[in-house]
Formats: sequence, C-alpha cells, structure tokens
Amino acid sequence: NGGTGTSDDPYTISGDKETVTAGTTLLNTRQSGEYVNFDGELYRIVGIENNTTKLNKMDYVRDESNEVIEKNFASSTTFGSGDSDTYWDYYLNNTWYNSISETYKNMLVAGTYYLGRVGSDSSYKGAICATASNTVTTAACIKTSSIWTGYVGLPRYGEMFASQQGNGWSSSESMWLITPYSSSFVWGVSSYGSDSLISPSSSTNGARPSINLQSGITINGGTGTSDDPY
Repeated sequence: NGGTGTSDDPYTISGDKETVTAGTTLLNTRQSGEYVNFDGELYRIVGIENNTTKLNKMDYVRDESNEVIEKNFASSTTFGSGDSDTYWDYYLNNTWYNSISETYKNMLVAGTYYLGRVGSDSSYKGAICATASNTVTTAACIKTSSIWTGYVGLPRYGEMFASQQGNGWSSSESMWLITPYSSSFVWGVSSYGSDSLISPSSSTNGARPSINLQSGITINGGTGTSDDPY
C-alpha cells in the first residue's frame, strides 16, 4: 500500500497496524522490529508478552568516553547469580538501572527471562520451551521452568534482533547472550557475528540490555523507524 522498502520507509501491506495516534496508541499494540527511544537511547521491540513490551537496546552499554564496557556475565551460567559490579547481571540491575531517569524507570516492569540450555546443533527453541521439540509459536510450547525474573536482562539465543548491531563484518565488541550452553559455558556473539561459547566468570564482553515496559505506556510521537522512533 506504500513505502519504498527501506528501513526508514518500509513497505506497508494490507493488515498492517493502524496509524499511531499520539498520546492514545498503546506501545503494546505495535509490532516487533519497530524502534523506540527510551531515555535517549535507541531500542527495538522484540515481542509482546502479557501485554508488556519487550525491548532490546540497539547499542552496547558504554562509559563516559563512549567506550564499550566489558564485564563478566555472572558468577555462574545462571543470570542473576552475580553479587557485584564485576558481573553484568548485578551491574545492569543496580548501577545501570539506577542511572535511568525516574520518568523512564517508572515505565519498567520486571520481566520473565527464559534460561533453558541450548546445546551445540540444538534448536534455539530449547531456550524458551521445556523441550526443543516444542513449538514456540503455539500452545504446544510448554515454557521452561528455568527462568529469571527482573528488570534488566540480555537478549536470548535465537531471539529476534539478538545479533550484533555493528557495521559490516566486524562489530565493536563481542557480547553476551542470556542463554546457557552447559553448566560451564554461556552463549555469546563474537564481534564477527558468529555465535560462541564463553566462560561466564573468566571472560569479559560487552552487553546490550533487554527491558520490559508496562502495559499502559502510550506513544507520544514518532513513526517507529530508526530515524523516527516512538
């Protein structure tokens, strides 16, 4: 029905979401792939669950010099086990969380992050379903009991937009995913875009936070593109 097929002006087809009405349209009525400006940073919608909107940050967490911060994943392969700023799970849910302005912090809600193990050559569905043979998109997927609940997580193995966001073949830094591979390793994405197995407490890498916004958040403007996010 319109558009040129670029990221800033995608094609629109019959059945697309209705036009956004500023101050009225709920963010949780939009679709995966659209962009959101959250506290001055660019995020992307990766899904809607229980009426909350899950966003993944497009860029890494950086310091005041704009350098990518590198940290250990956690004290084990289970996200949420860290007890100091040495670890991303602790840092994101304490230091980084407290750096968010109060206006935006009040929009956050604790989300469920699925921690099912995904072995080599296994289906990515094992990260979210009780068994990899379950189907994510239907009621047949019995969700794994391996979860972490909190305000700030990381992208999941196999999740939409969990890849690197750098330019060309090489990104700025390797990054962590939240999905464990085994009792000794966690999945990550190398700076060259390939998946990799990393020791959670002996290796340091960058991170792209994942957050969930409350169900009542409305859109005040924008069209949902990278140049004009909600």
